[in-house]
Amino acid sequence: MIAEMIAEQTGGALFSIQTEVGYPNVYDEHTAFATREVEEGARPTLMTDVAEMTEVDVLFIGFPVWWNRAPRAGLTFLETYDLTDKQIIPFATHGGSGLTNSQNELQTLYPAYDFLEGFAARAGSVENAEPNLLNWLDELGYE
Repeated sequence: MIAEMIAEQTGGALFSIQTEVGYPNVYDEHTAFATREVEEGARPTLMTDVAEMTEVDVLFIGFPVWWNRAPRAGLTFLETYDLTDKQIIPFATHGGSGLTNSQNELQTLYPAYDFLEGFAARAGSVENAEPNLLNWLDELGYE
């Protein structure tokens, strides 16, 4: 929902980061799988790539925050392309941890990338996030 709101406001195109091996649909199995990825420093293989990435100047990258971190598939995505000449703007949903630790991790892992201040919405209230999202986009210069 947040990605769709951002695309609507900015005129951007949507791209879904998907892994070749899907995540389990059962919550406990899903969290165990994702925890192993973090512990192993995994970089899951992605299903598709963005052919026209060279034409992109600003990249909004969204993800769910898992244990104060971005999913490892997001790291695979960031490592697949040379993004040094682009502005990268993270946004996320979370269960209470916010975006701060995830954004700090991304900035630490990719110091050559230009990360702007991100946006986070609590997963259970994404539907109500639009006013805050619009304010954030306005602060970034997207009206």
